[in-house]
Amino acid sequence: MYKINVGKFDFLWGVIIEENMTVEETHQTVYTITYSISSVIHIYQKVYPNQMVTKDFINGEVGNFDWKLSGLIDRSFPFQYTYGSSITLTTELAPLSSENIDYTKIIQLGGAYINKITNPVGQKAIIIPNQLGGSDVKGITNSLTDSVFVNKNEVAYIALAATANDNFELIGSRAFYNEANLKQVFVPGNGLTRIGASAFANSGLTSFNIKANLGNISATAFNNTQNLMNFTVSATNTKFKAVNGVLYSKDGEKLVHLPAGRTGTYKVKEGTKTIGENAIYLPNIDKLILPNSLKTINYSGIRIKDMEYLVIPASVTHIISRGIIDDDEYSPLDLKVYVNLTAAPATWEDMWAFDIDEIHYLPSWEYDANGDPVLKP
Repeated sequence: MYKINVGKFDFLWGVIIEENMTVEETHQTVYTITYSISSVIHIYQKVYPNQMVTKDFINGEVGNFDWKLSGLIDRSFPFQYTYGSSITLTTELAPLSSENIDYTKIIQLGGAYINKITNPVGQKAIIIPNQLGGSDVKGITNSLTDSVFVNKNEVAYIALAATANDNFELIGSRAFYNEANLKQVFVPGNGLTRIGASAFANSGLTSFNIKANLGNISATAFNNTQNLMNFTVSATNTKFKAVNGVLYSKDGEKLVHLPAGRTGTYKVKEGTKTIGENAIYLPNIDKLILPNSLKTINYSGIRIKDMEYLVIPASVTHIISRGIIDDDEYSPLDLKVYVNLTAAPATWEDMWAFDIDEIHYLPSWEYDANGDPVLKP
């Protein structure tokens, strides 16, 4: 028997907890099925002991493949999950034919760069070959218009190399722009160094793994990725780190990007000095808490759609023009800004708060019993 928190919905127990209530542990062990496609695309499914596993989940993710257990034993569906541990199911997918890829060989850069991919309609998973025309594939070129795919909103999973290598260096501007069904982009190896402007903007990306050598990420690369929940970062990356899935600079002093799929309250890490450009871009949170260590908010550093208020700590010395934006296009809520100072410092640029009707300074406001800011009577 266990004593647990009062007055909260507990996600482990799945019940509303009331005062003096005790519960008995009934939660089940959870295992993971890893679906591995040619060892470069990986999809994960949570399962319970004795659960009947059908093909509905994996077919919905990537289409109908034949799967093998650990690459050896055919695994028919449906089946009852009796393994007693997590398992890996494997299948093979041939790299996309070079006939489907428009590319340019750039001798000075030592390889081939992809301009367009004529992806087959209905194919949800794609693997890019390591070479095109005898040259190593080095990246996806910049675009001024739309994504690299000819057939839009078809691909959910793409691997940018057929095997792990360090040749692929660039995901260019708008490479996957507006690809609403895209969930994961895999970059085998440690070659990726740059991600261009709006590369994943408005896409369905759910997570992204930043490997050792990726050091240059455009401030708009992940704008409005409403399904993005987590970043993971290699421990050997010298530019970035992830703090509970949120992207920060390696020294932890700059918030680089809050995944927009996050909900509820987000408290920016204490010790953060800078909110980067587009770092908090239309997230689904309803409350944002800024630390007393914060000094600078850059252009569009905080772009909000569903929050009632924001408190700016007295520590903030610089806010760039349009540093804080209330985006009325996405929500009818009007953001109220409460400043923990008697006036805006001269170092805050004109129009530091854009499309915000209510800005309140001390001593006109105070905190109520719930810790929320309110105007004084």
